[in-house]
Amino acid sequence: GGGRVSARHAEDRHHKDFFDESFPLPVEIRAALQDLMNSTCERDDEAFRLVHARRVESSCLWARYRRRLREVASSRGPCAFEGDGEPRIRRAVEELDAPELAPFSHGDMARDACEAFLWLGAKPETALKIMNCGELLDDTERVGNDARFGVGWYFAEDVAQAHRTARPGEHL
Repeated sequence: GGGRVSARHAEDRHHKDFFDESFPLPVEIRAALQDLMNSTCERDDEAFRLVHARRVESSCLWARYRRRLREVASSRGPCAFEGDGEPRIRRAVEELDAPELAPFSHGDMARDACEAFLWLGAKPETALKIMNCGELLDDTERVGNDARFGVGWYFAEDVAQAHRTARPGEHL
C-alpha cells in the first residue's frame, strides 16, 4: 500500500493499484509505538499501555487524504511550525532511533503543509469508525462546549492530553 494510486482508480477494486487492507501490527512495531507513546507524555508519572494497534491501508483514504493535503497547502501557502517548533513526536522518533518508527520520521512528512502525527483521544467505537471509514463520523463524539476552544475534535502532541479527552467505550 501507500503507492501512487490515482484518484480516478482509488475506488476501483479491479484496478491493479487498488489496495484495502487492515492487519494487526507485529510485536516489534507495537513495542516501538509503546515507547513512542510514553516518550511523548509530558508527565513522568504517567505511562500508558498500548492495547491494540493495526495498520490500515486504503487507496480510497490515501487518495482522499493526498487531495485534501494539496488543497490545504495551495490555499494557505507555505507555513512553518510556531511556538516550540516541530511537534514533540518528531523529536521523540529521532531520539528513540527505532527502525520500526521510520514511517513516523519527519522525512516522510509534508513539511510545506506542516504535516505532523498527533494523538487523538477517542472512545474505541470511534477509533474503529475512523479505521473502517476514514472519517470522524459521529459529531456526538466531539469534545463538548466546555472544551477550551468549543465543540470540535482535539488532537494533541502529548499522549496524556489525548487520553484525558477520550471517553470509555462499550461492547469491545
